[in-house]
Amino acid sequence: MNRRQLLKGLSTALGSGSMYALAAPLQSALGQSACTANRRAVVTIFLDGGLHGPSLLVPRGTSSYFAAHPTLGITNSIPIDAIHGLHPLMTSFNTIRAQGQLALLYGAGYPNHSQSHLEARTFLGRTTESPLVSSGWMLRYGQHHCDAAEAPLLFAVGPGGAELTGGAFDVTTVDSTGRVGLPDSSALTEYDLAYRNEVIRLLRERGPVLLSEDAQRMNHAWDTMEAQSALLTTVLAGSQTLGPYPNTGLGRNLRIASQLLKSDVINVKHIMIRLGGFDTHAFQGTALPPLLTQLDQAVGVFWNDLSAVGRAEDVLISMRSEFGRTVENGSAGTDHGQGTTEVLIGTRVQGGVRSPAYTEADFTQPFVPVKFDFREVLEQILAQHLDVDPIPVLPEAFNRIGLQLFR
Repeated sequence: MNRRQLLKGLSTALGSGSMYALAAPLQSALGQSACTANRRAVVTIFLDGGLHGPSLLVPRGTSSYFAAHPTLGITNSIPIDAIHGLHPLMTSFNTIRAQGQLALLYGAGYPNHSQSHLEARTFLGRTTESPLVSSGWMLRYGQHHCDAAEAPLLFAVGPGGAELTGGAFDVTTVDSTGRVGLPDSSALTEYDLAYRNEVIRLLRERGPVLLSEDAQRMNHAWDTMEAQSALLTTVLAGSQTLGPYPNTGLGRNLRIASQLLKSDVINVKHIMIRLGGFDTHAFQGTALPPLLTQLDQAVGVFWNDLSAVGRAEDVLISMRSEFGRTVENGSAGTDHGQGTTEVLIGTRVQGGVRSPAYTEADFTQPFVPVKFDFREVLEQILAQHLDVDPIPVLPEAFNRIGLQLFR
């Protein structure tokens, strides 16, 4: 089968409780196929829990930072300039930075930035509080810019995110080994799961006799699951990775991402991966270094893998978190803040620190404030990397400070 045959009619998306979810729009703007015109893709690594940004992008030249972080202050950062440095464990990031392919931004957020995990994640995914917009930005991208006859795929790893909710999609789940399952089966009780399996058995025996609307959806989900399993088997069997990838959650997931991105069977446009554990209310000095090491090592191997086959020319890595954190608390940790850190890796990004610089005033208050709207970054990713009109995807007006993120 060729790519068009495999992808024609594909119509699945992410739902809550999924591991991997494959999404293809059921409906697209007539005559538009901007996302099938090229092989450009975005890999989003969501740093779940709220990253303490100054521990990654260190304010090495800001005395108030050290005063506000008596035990957590990073004194041996890798220098970027007189004001900024990288955490000393981020050696792969620094290699990419030296090649001019790493952009760092601190203070990303939105007006009245919530300090609730759920509310912040939801806003980042939907990009608006308008009741007229119920879908996530990934689905709006697919709806407005993709050709449904040859739909490219959107992937996600981890719990369902607002980026891929609110659309008229069915769900198939796939774990990191390529095994395909029923929607949300991990969240079902043993009784519920037995009932669902019995309904599916009856449907398959009776053929066209449908028990209910829910049964119809389950029957469709079963058929879709089988089709997706065959598709993934083809893709993963035909795509090799360079490595070795670290044997960590992020390492395994980025290895899968590499296989998907290298495939000439599917035109992947977005892969979302979550790395949790950043909610460091206590003992951050012990909890954060292993997470940063996992991030640095896995991303380093992934980027080298893509670069070796020329795929890095089309792929952008985007990292963000739901919010930043406060200055050091009384438990050698940090609490929920507002302004957070974003990272971009790509061959066409403007390298270096692209956000307003740290100031002494940033650390004389409980947390670093929002310095720019995160949607300005997303707008440039859509317009300058994915090469599509961002307006249908980002319908709500927001303030821009003139970030220049791409060459």
